[in-house]
Order: sequence, then structure tokens, then C-alpha cells
Amino acid sequence: MNDSNMLALVASADISRVVESWPSGKVHSLFANSLNLQFGDRLVHVGHLAEGLAPFGIGAERADIERLLWNVRIGELVRYQANQLIFSDRVRLSMNQVDVTDHTLDVYPYDLQTVDENVDCIFSNILEEDWHTGFIETDIKRLLKDRCQSCTVHNSDLMTEKLQELEALAFGRQTTGSEGVFNYWIGRGQGLTPSGDDLLVGMCAAMDGLGRSNPVFLRQLKSYLLDKGHARTTEIGYEYLWYATDKKYHSHVINICKSFVNEQTYTPLEAAQEMKAVGHTSGTDTLIGILIGAKGLK
Repeated sequence: MNDSNMLALVASADISRVVESWPSGKVHSLFANSLNLQFGDRLVHVGHLAEGLAPFGIGAERADIERLLWNVRIGELVRYQANQLIFSDRVRLSMNQVDVTDHTLDVYPYDLQTVDENVDCIFSNILEEDWHTGFIETDIKRLLKDRCQSCTVHNSDLMTEKLQELEALAFGRQTTGSEGVFNYWIGRGQGLTPSGDDLLVGMCAAMDGLGRSNPVFLRQLKSYLLDKGHARTTEIGYEYLWYATDKKYHSHVINICKSFVNEQTYTPLEAAQEMKAVGHTSGTDTLIGILIGAKGLK
């Protein structure tokens, strides 16, 4: 295969629907190890297979991603034709040999005590080690201690109060006031995916993975995204939230949720370290949401 023709190895199940619905798109954004394409109102993330796969992702070998990044520019047109992403006559990403992956988070039978022990183990690891988050460090550590089984600290700071409101909405104890709750969390924090978005995605994943998904909450979240989402958060943050409302997640999120119920070879700490490596703080912020969601469903 020459330098201008790259090979995609894996793609999430939604990719074909996106590129067939909107066959003409553009290069949306470029990063050190990946890029986003935009087709219609949807993003497609193209990155190294070794770094996991987004629910709107395509994975390829590192060398092919590096060649692709070298040859394309933001705003450049891209079209889907004959099972290829064609950036120009010189640059093509073939989809002929992709393995298609389903990113819907399944529910597995589990023992609640095992889940609780695994969650507490990771809580303790985050508190004891140098995990960087997108939240104010002292606020998030107080919040985590308040939810750790071995701690008895109780706080009433603003973040704790807002989290309690979010939990009440997510877990079905409250059905009104969703706009105010989402206004606080969605778009909160810095980065390509704001920390508040990541925490929300994590909480949704915990509820889905433990069979406690709240359809009312998911409808409220999707409605908010349609109405205000693009004005409140980044396009990439929006995309992860959008897929979460359909119970679809990054492969690393699926791995950590599976590890809590011992449904795979990863230990919870191994899966947590995998999450830690995602983005600058995005993986950690999502993991915190998963932990809080799992603890809240006791």
C-alpha cells in the first residue's frame, strides 16, 4: 500500500449510517494522534486503534494515522464513495476490511457487593495517587471522599449540592428542573470535552451497565442537547453526550464498566489506568462520573 492509501481496521457500527446519510463532509479538527471529520451534523473520529474507539470512531494503525495527519488540512473536503473516505486524489482511507464494533453498553449479571468493592478500590486509588481532573482539585477530592464507603465526611459546598441535584434527576428521585441541572454541568470545565460533560457521560454509563438506566432522564438530556447543546458545550463534548443518550460509549468506558462486574480479563485498576490515559483529564473525569453513578445506585 503506497503512502496515499491508508487502511481502516475497525469502525463503530454508526459510522456507515453517518457517511451514507451525508457522503460529503470536511476535516473538522486535527490533533497529535487523531482527527475528526464532520458529515452533516455528526462527527467521525479517526485515530490509532491502540487508543480505543469512540462510538463514532474509525481505528487504523499508527503509521496510517500519521500519514493521514501529514496529508490533510482543517476544512479540506472529504467524501465517502466506493467504501472509501476520499480526501483528495492522493489521499484515501479504505473501509473495505473494517471490523464493525457495537458500542452499546450491555447489562451483565452482577453481585452488588463485588461492584461496591471494585468502585471503592478505584475511589481510593484516585484519592491516594496523582490523578489529574478538570475540576478544582480540592472540590472533587472532597466530593469523592464524601462518597467513599470508608469515609464519613459530609460537605455542603456548591459542587456537592449541584451533584446531589444531578443524582436526584438521573436516579429518578426528581423529574423536574432538568434545565437548571444541565445548565450547571454541560460545558463546565476546559478542554475538548469539558469535565462536566465527561462526568455526565460516566454517570449514564454506570446506570446503563448496571441495568438502572432512566429513560426519562435520557429523554430530558437528549431534548436539552437538541435545544441548547451546541451553544453550551464543544462539538466533541456534544457528540459523546449525544451517543450516551443512546447508550453508546467509548470502548474504554465499556471496559471499565465490564471490569466492575468481572465480565472480562481486565481488573478494575487496569481498566481505570486505561481510562486515565484518555485525553488530558477526560478519562479521569469520565471515570469519576462512572464511580459516582455506581455508588449512587446502591
